[in-house]
Amino acid sequence: MIQISGDPIYGEKTISAQASPAAVKQIIAEHQQGKSDFLTFCTLVANAGVEKWVVDTRVMLYTYYDLSGNSMVAEPIPDGSY
Repeated sequence: MIQISGDPIYGEKTISAQASPAAVKQIIAEHQQGKSDFLTFCTLVANAGVEKWVVDTRVMLYTYYDLSGNSMVAEPIPDGSY
């Protein structure tokens, strides 16, 4: 597995301890509709309890995780036709 890392460019986000998968799904849907930029998306999902997300290009899936490492949402990577 290849991992890429680097120095942070932006400040740290506060991550809510209250994980809300329903809110994350709504935030993702709105972001895919172009209603937010990337930094706004990051802030919104952090407020919904997302610590990180993992992109698996083999199975074309984003998986969003909370602070405890629990999977909150698994979302297919859009094919670009939306």
